[in-house]
Amino acid sequence: MPTIAGASRDESARLLGERAARGDRGALDGTFPAEFKYFTVFVLTCMLALCGVVIWRAEHPPKTPTFDEYMQRALDLYKQRGGKTYDHLLRNTCDTHVYLLRHADKGREHVHLSARGFQRAQHLTRIFCSAHDVAARKGECRFIAPDVVFARKAEFPRYVLRSIETVTPLAQQLNLTVESQYSAMLQWSLVVRVLGEIASFQHCGRAVLVCWKHSLLPAIQEQFGCGTKLQKACERVTWHKKDFDTVLDLHYAHRAPHGWELGMQRKRQHFIDE
Repeated sequence: MPTIAGASRDESARLLGERAARGDRGALDGTFPAEFKYFTVFVLTCMLALCGVVIWRAEHPPKTPTFDEYMQRALDLYKQRGGKTYDHLLRNTCDTHVYLLRHADKGREHVHLSARGFQRAQHLTRIFCSAHDVAARKGECRFIAPDVVFARKAEFPRYVLRSIETVTPLAQQLNLTVESQYSAMLQWSLVVRVLGEIASFQHCGRAVLVCWKHSLLPAIQEQFGCGTKLQKACERVTWHKKDFDTVLDLHYAHRAPHGWELGMQRKRQHFIDE
């Protein structure tokens, strides 16, 4: 007869009788208590369910949205954030360019542009041309003049002004205000606004210019839909630390009934000897 450690034979018999009456025999007769059985069944059920989910996901991978669906999601988010749309702008065809460029050459203190950087900023005023300037300045014009200019916000603690200084001469020439309210932490809000305005046909035949920090440009490029599964044809571009000349031209084209498509060209400013 099994006994319980630390108890007399009679006391063991009494305790075993009480356990048997409760159905709690423990491991004394080679079985597990009922609560352990339930726990084991629960764990095995969870493991089987998890295996089923893994197998199902392997057989049914998540669908990658088309670029047109991506633009529609951006438009919905833009509207949720209070963005304005205009029905009279709706059209079957639309072409908009988004130019991504790095700030110009930086000075030693890394806050302002260098002398060469300010020269490059002036060079931008010659290579971004409005429609009526193309004929008059044939050969110089390389990009469509933007109707909105964004630059990275000067943030604490150093309040770096390089991006703002890079596009200020061009904005002044075009009678535009540099929009510098978006910091690096809020660059997704900038992307939502630009894509929402493009998807609502507010920049058809025109362009948007974004001047940003070079280490953040690959991420913002992907947020604009280029260099991801959405548009594998778009090359993911990284800026070398000494590359101030590259400009990414993202071309958003809408053709009914196919919707939005995105193309990219890597271009150069050709400033002086670069």
